[in-house]
Amino acid sequence: MDLHPSVEERLARLAPDQREAATAPPGPLLCVAPAGSGKTTTLVARVAWLIASGAATPGEIAAITFNTRAAEELRERLASALEPLGVEAAAVRVRTFHALGLEILRDSGLRLLALSSGQVVVVKGRPAAGEEWGRVAATVSGRVTAKATGAPVVGASVSLALADTTLRRLTSDSGTFTFPNVPSGQHTITVRYIGYRPLSKKILVDNPNRLYWSELL
Repeated sequence: MDLHPSVEERLARLAPDQREAATAPPGPLLCVAPAGSGKTTTLVARVAWLIASGAATPGEIAAITFNTRAAEELRERLASALEPLGVEAAAVRVRTFHALGLEILRDSGLRLLALSSGQVVVVKGRPAAGEEWGRVAATVSGRVTAKATGAPVVGASVSLALADTTLRRLTSDSGTFTFPNVPSGQHTITVRYIGYRPLSKKILVDNPNRLYWSELL
């Protein structure tokens, strides 16, 4: 079978067991390997091989990962692999398990999660001299927008559940909210607004320079 040169080159860089997995006939295939062993590299090569060999069309392929960051990395690597084939990366569906489930529910006609929140950032600087990261509070801020229009939601109730208390704020005219002096740890932010379903997300503050939305919700 003649394959596109870029696919042949990609397959040639694989170890024998990786190449066997990447070029296996369509059907169930389980690859078990530790972190850093090249599973994503093999998956990208398999998608490219499936398309180049005619075994599958881009629209018939769904690449599913567990978290958002892994999905973003996979999407970027697929874009590089598929560009020589004249295939846009968006033609292959790359989703997390949860994003795919939400997409299926929405496609079925259900109206879900009318509120969305923008990126949450930590704006606190460095800890004071002699302080430890775990003892230093951070400032958590974000923005709430309407899902359909992207317009800021003014007056939404935002609560931040800590281990021993719950902090509350209302969003400003620009849809923003700020919680100063948030201790390190895992907390939950919940947004409520009349006529909309509540939106909850977990955040993790492990030092004042990093904060992450939970990728499980």
